[in-house]
Amino acid sequence: MNYEDFFALAYNNIVEFFVISIFFLFFFVFTLRGFGAAGIIDPFHFIFSFVFSTSYAVIIILYINNEIELFYLVLLTLYSISFLFPIYFFRNRRKDLVSKYIYGFFSSINTSHYVTRIFILLYFIILIPLIYVKGFSLFTSTNRFEDNSGIGGLARFYDIIWLFVAGSFILYYKRILLYGGTIRKTILFFPFLAFFILNMLVIGSKSELVQYVLFYYLIISAYGYKFKLSIAKLTILGGLSLCFALIVLFFNFKMEGDGDFSNIINESFLRLLDRIMSNGDMYYLGLPHNVIEKIKTNNVLIDFFAPVLSSKLISHLAGYDVYTYDIGKQILLFHYPFYDIAGGPVEHFDLFGYKHFGIIGGIMFSAFLGMGVVILRNLVFLSRGNVFMTIVTCSIYFKMLAVILKPSILFAFMFDFLSVYISVGVISILLVGKRS
Repeated sequence: MNYEDFFALAYNNIVEFFVISIFFLFFFVFTLRGFGAAGIIDPFHFIFSFVFSTSYAVIIILYINNEIELFYLVLLTLYSISFLFPIYFFRNRRKDLVSKYIYGFFSSINTSHYVTRIFILLYFIILIPLIYVKGFSLFTSTNRFEDNSGIGGLARFYDIIWLFVAGSFILYYKRILLYGGTIRKTILFFPFLAFFILNMLVIGSKSELVQYVLFYYLIISAYGYKFKLSIAKLTILGGLSLCFALIVLFFNFKMEGDGDFSNIINESFLRLLDRIMSNGDMYYLGLPHNVIEKIKTNNVLIDFFAPVLSSKLISHLAGYDVYTYDIGKQILLFHYPFYDIAGGPVEHFDLFGYKHFGIIGGIMFSAFLGMGVVILRNLVFLSRGNVFMTIVTCSIYFKMLAVILKPSILFAFMFDFLSVYISVGVISILLVGKRS
């Protein structure tokens, strides 16, 4: 089933799609509402509860329309239960040995007051060439993955560094909001807003505003600030995020040369709806007609290490283009053999586990990943009251949750965090030694 076939099916079942999605969303959020540091607006609920509620709705619609076999429905249910079991079981246990060791390691990097200054300096050192080379990804006519082609390493380190700077800005701004005067609050608001707008333009994700809101509440919650989030405020935040996504899509259509305002508005709304339903693109592209069984993929070690060492280097060593044998890319190429733009469906933890480890191995992999999420959550709770560690642990937790969607980036994220923070720590020690 290709994109065209699925959307024809989906729009004929649009009511069912939304009903099933809302059911799963409420089920996940309220069952696990106490799991994250930020409650029901914890990033976990965006990455898992929202994305997988729509994904599971896609799977059920495929099944009730006889597009996939019962085997896949049962298999993915088992993987979901395996992933969620440790998260639910340990939802109230907020201490473990692994998170303590990780906490101790990153805490040792905070050797002086130079650390924050170094991060801010690195932010601008990377930001300027990034804008010069690729411009602003938010309004790109292709996609942000294609936009980052050739500068992936720079973009990856930027992602790590800007999160630290953002976390520092958030906690400083929160302190001013609580204890500063009116003039000081007003003056600081504009650079605070400008910083996040600039990053939205550079990073280019249409869900970026949602992620900023989630990161803001995660940081202040993890540090220990209390906040009340009413239904009215949630509605406003959701509405603003929706408007932001529609505005981005509007400009995308304008750049493509469509001058009919009413047509652009209609197409922007439909494309946003398509994007929500495409949270399950791996399932509707890969499960009907057993496509997942027919594709050839890399060895799992190649999938894990290619994002770390770069696909070009691994391809040279392996003797073939390893990027095209990524699970998502293979499924896309099965339907569209001549598709040569970067990006494609992400395989999600369940299909990644099934394709690389088999049925039983996939269940174990799902449980292992769920336990990893618990450890990262505990890491955030350990940092309460410590400014530096709140920023570090929230950055790690926020970024590493994406592994649920694309497990092959696990080692790359670990490498990025370690290399950036160790480098900053070493520079800080050298500066302290020089000053002494």
